[in-house]
Order: sequence, then structure tokens, then C-alpha cells
Amino acid sequence: AADLERRFGAFEAALAARLREADTAADAAPQEVLHRWGDQERRLNDALVDKRAAVHAALLDCIDTPSAVKRLEQLIRAANSYMGEVPQPQRGATLLHAVARYYRRVMGAFGVETALDAAGAAGSADSATPLQLTEAVSSFRDTVRSIAIEAKRSGGEGAGLADEVLRVCDALRDESLPALGVRIEDRPSGVAQFAIDEPQRVLAEAARRREAAAQAEAAKAARAADQAAREAAEAARASVPPSEMFSPAHDGLFGRESSYGALDAEGIPLEDATGEPLSKSQRKKLVKLAQKQAKLVEAAGRR
Repeated sequence: AADLERRFGAFEAALAARLREADTAADAAPQEVLHRWGDQERRLNDALVDKRAAVHAALLDCIDTPSAVKRLEQLIRAANSYMGEVPQPQRGATLLHAVARYYRRVMGAFGVETALDAAGAAGSADSATPLQLTEAVSSFRDTVRSIAIEAKRSGGEGAGLADEVLRVCDALRDESLPALGVRIEDRPSGVAQFAIDEPQRVLAEAARRREAAAQAEAAKAARAADQAAREAAEAARASVPPSEMFSPAHDGLFGRESSYGALDAEGIPLEDATGEPLSKSQRKKLVKLAQKQAKLVEAAGRR
């Protein structure tokens, strides 16, 4: 039951955020609201029609609530798939509004308030509901954050202040609000997705995100260090003349575990580490390595 509640809550948050994105985009560009339906829209509409009939039949069958919830969950999966396949917020907005209205009506019949009711009726004595307050805070943060991002992108004197504002916005998302049971997830559109849950669960998720981000940052730093080390080693090797590359002093630089024996006048080994003479084929390979090294030294000198 708890897992089902989480899935329904995640769907409500995602759909509410998608509809806010669509409304924001429609306000900014009302001429782009209409879109021709494609295969994805037709599949979602078919799912809405089919599951609506199935829920209705289940409730007529002695109020078979488990079957009705199962069909509603299938509609949720269809809507989630659609939102994943179609990232443009304005596309399918009318259809998603229809899904939201139906979902809200069914959940209301079960006596359950949803995140999709955030913009609905106020609480007792005309006070705001927790969802409405969360939406107001999230919307205000979206506005402040978008202004700061634009200021940072523009550069100039306001860039430093913009960095600090973005840091505070992140702290609100990652520290202050999770302690109150509010989950906020930033989206590329600039309209964040929010949900209300148990504080312990939201805090645990925030801690996991911080740990994952720290691990990703550490991995990034390790990759950068490895790359820098490789570049430094390549630069060091490129500074060694081919006549010196087989000397014992450069064994580590060229990845040799043991030193060659005697070298000829051009620095090409005559003997292996045990003093045994090298064959013609072995020396031929070493000559090719020396020629390759000469090209590397020459290329480095031109840079």
C-alpha cells in the first residue's frame, strides 16, 4: 500500500508540474498552443477512454475498489510513458488536463486529496492548503532562480550575486524544505516539480541525492586528475630524444619494468635485461619505436 501511495504521489507531482509548464508556455507563446495529435497522443487518449470505462465497470460491480485502482494505475503508467516520450510541455496539454480532471474526480470519489488539487478550493476559513502554500513557494523560487540564471549567463557585476542566490535556492530545495516534507525537483523548463511527503522520507532522498552528487563530483575529479596525469606523462615522454628513450633513467616514463642492457651508438638496445643479445626482429621493433618517438619530439617542438 505504501509503495502504491508513493507511485500515485509521484504521478501527481509529475503531472502537476507538466501542466504548470504547459500553462506557463501557453502564456508566453499563446500562438503555439495547438498541436496536431500524433501516435503518442492517440495511444494516451485510447488508454483514457479504455480505463475510464474499466473503472466505471469495476465500481458498478459491487464497488470493486481494488479493480478500479488497478485500472487507474494502468492509466497512470500510460500518462507517465507519454510524458517521458513527449518532453515538450505544450504538446498534449489538453489531453493531459483531461487525464488530470478524470484522475482528480476518481480520487475525490474515494475521498483522497491529490497534488492536482493544489490550485483548487482553499482550506478551512479561506486559509490556504499545504499544497497551495507549497506551490506558492515553489513558484516564487522558480522565478528567483530563473532571474539569477539569466543574470549569471549575462555576466557583469551581478554574476557574483546570482551565484549566491542560486546557492540559497539550492539550500531551500535540499535542506529547508525536505525537513518540512516538501520535495522539489528542478526541471529544464524552469518550472520545478514538487510534492508533499513524510519528512523522514524526503530527508532520506535528499541525503541520497547529496551522496550521489558527491560521488559523481569525486569521480569527475578523479577523471580530471587521471587525464592531467596522462597529459603530463605524454608531455614528459615527448621531451625525451629517441637516442635516450631506452636508457634506464626513463624506464618508468615509458612503462618498462626492467632496463635494457648495452645500447648502440644511436641508443637502440643491443641486449635485454639479462645481457642476452636481442634478435634482429626485436631490434627492428625498437627502431620503429625510436622513429615514432622522433616524430613525437618533432611535433612537440612545433607546438
